[in-house]
Amino acid sequence: GWHRQESRIHPGIVDFGAPVMDHDGHALAALTVPNLRAVHSSTDDRLMISALQAATARIAECLGNPALNAE
Repeated sequence: GWHRQESRIHPGIVDFGAPVMDHDGHALAALTVPNLRAVHSSTDDRLMISALQAATARIAECLGNPALNAE
């Protein structure tokens, strides 16, 4: 999963977040990446989400999530 949220603190910032999951499907942590709204588009959103999910999957794999090693 993932989440996109306009920053409530800093106007013009869009935050993207995704969980780092363990082998039981529980969130161990979350990775959040801020982005400038003025310089991104919906295409950039898709690329950001894809990169974010790849990064959280890699972190989970490094932490020993065997379910990701099988994929």
